[in-house]
Amino acid sequence: MSSRSNLLIALMMVITIALAVFSAGCTSSAPQQTPPQTPAGVTFLPARNVSRLMDVTPPAGAIYPGVPLNIVIDVEANLTDSSSMSIQQSGKEYGTTHMVDDNRVTLRRYMDQAAPDGLYTVTYTACWESGGSCEDGMFQFAIDRSFSSPYTDWRGQSAVTIHIQNETKNPRYVIVSPGTNVTWVNDDPVAHTADSDSHMTHSYYPDLDSGLIEPGASFSHVFDQAGVYPTHCSEHAETEHAIIIVE
Repeated sequence: MSSRSNLLIALMMVITIALAVFSAGCTSSAPQQTPPQTPAGVTFLPARNVSRLMDVTPPAGAIYPGVPLNIVIDVEANLTDSSSMSIQQSGKEYGTTHMVDDNRVTLRRYMDQAAPDGLYTVTYTACWESGGSCEDGMFQFAIDRSFSSPYTDWRGQSAVTIHIQNETKNPRYVIVSPGTNVTWVNDDPVAHTADSDSHMTHSYYPDLDSGLIEPGASFSHVFDQAGVYPTHCSEHAETEHAIIIVE
C-alpha cells in the first residue's frame, strides 16, 4: 500500500474520531427539553379495550409527574349509569367520586390526591344504552413525582403567564398552587389554543377549552383543584403538548 493511501486512511480515522467526540459533547451538553417518559422498573400490561372506545386519559402506559385530577374514558356510544370504574394499586382503591357525564359518552372518576407513586390499574365496565349489554376494559398508568423535578415552580404566585412561541408553550411544564390564574399569551403569528386533553374530546378537564387564541391575544383560567393537567394546542396537537401540576 502506498504512503499516500496510508495517509488518507489515517486522515479519515482522525476525522471520524473527531466527529464522534464532537457529537458526544453536543449530546451531553444539550439541555433536557422534556421530562423522561419511562421510569426504570415499570412494566405495563397490555390494555384491554372495549369495542366502542375512543380514548382514555391518562393514556395507557403513561407516566404522570403527580396524581391525575381524574381518570376519563371516552366512548362512541351512550353509557348507562351502571357503568363503573376502579383505580387500584396493590389492591387498594384510590378512586373517589364516580360519574357518567351528561354527554353520556364519558365515564369519569376522580382520584385521591394523596395517592402514592407507583403503578395503577384501571378496570372499568362500559354498559351501553342500546342493547343493554356491558363490556369490561383495563389499562395501566404510573405516577412518579420525581418527574416533576425539572418543572418551573411557580407555587405561591396568584397569577402566572405562559407564552406561546414557535409553536410551543414557554414554559411547557409548570407547577402552580391551587387558585392560581394562568394566562396564555400568543406571541406567534398564527392562532393557537390551550385545551385539556385528549385531542379532540377535551374531556379530561372540560373547563379548559380556550377556543382560538389569535396572534397577540391571550386566554386565562383559574386552576382551583389539585392534580395534574395535561394540555395541548388543538391546532398543533402533535408538537404543542404541555402539563400543569396544581399542588
